[in-house]
Amino acid sequence: MTFDIRPFLKQFAALNAPQLKKQIQHQDEYLYLTHQFTNVFMLLQTKQHEIIRKVNTENLSIDEVNELLQKGEHFGFASYLILESDHFGICSTLMAPRFEALTVMLEKLFELIGVNDWKFVPSAVMSQLAPNKVKTLNHVGRTTVRVKGDLKVAEHFKNFLGDDVDDFQHIEELEITIKPKKNRDISGVAQRVVDKADDNEISRMKMRARESANSAMLDVYLVESGIISDQIGRRSAKEVTAVMQEKMSANSRLKGLVKENRNADNKEPVNISAISRFHTPAAWNPFIDRL
Repeated sequence: MTFDIRPFLKQFAALNAPQLKKQIQHQDEYLYLTHQFTNVFMLLQTKQHEIIRKVNTENLSIDEVNELLQKGEHFGFASYLILESDHFGICSTLMAPRFEALTVMLEKLFELIGVNDWKFVPSAVMSQLAPNKVKTLNHVGRTTVRVKGDLKVAEHFKNFLGDDVDDFQHIEELEITIKPKKNRDISGVAQRVVDKADDNEISRMKMRARESANSAMLDVYLVESGIISDQIGRRSAKEVTAVMQEKMSANSRLKGLVKENRNADNKEPVNISAISRFHTPAAWNPFIDRL
């Protein structure tokens, strides 16, 4: 079954209730959710060591936040969320809140409003390509290989350093990055890595690849499954959401797995009244008034 949580989150984000929102913290820092437009949200987390805080924890003004974004301001502690009815994407900087913070925020919010029988438990959309499918890729770029520290590839590296490297026994794995020249295809090299390695030697292999001439470059995982992801690059706040939407729409692996999930058994939409009753402002008033 599926439940569309977007109306609930839109109503919560629109509340002018700083005392309620101040109750939601993660690792001693405040979490805030703002609704930008349609299905796009922004998750903000105050950092104790920020030199300039863009958010006043006593009175969060969404209009002020949006005004700063329009002026080109960047939030080092902001993540962007695109929520669909049954899946979502998140774009964050290194220090910005991610899945854990979003989960904590919803769990705390459910607790505050008395929703005790339901939990928000996100599951990553995972993907894996069989090693023998590398040759079918249209273009292969930057490739990262993780090999076990006690097998032959690692042994070559140890010999290069010298046999007297005693500390090598403390190394569990080696991670090798193969970086091509700009716009060059290294599918031949990637295939040789797969062909030369023993079945149990590579613990992980990840590459930026294009599956067909018309598809976008995606992160492709071999040996070990990985979260479907894409690269946004350095963008202004005004550009991020547009690029996110474009990337999600163009990601063939994501679209295929979402379609597969929707076609699975027991994926009919349901109504969770304990949550959907908060789709109107009046339902929040008793919880706001008692704070």
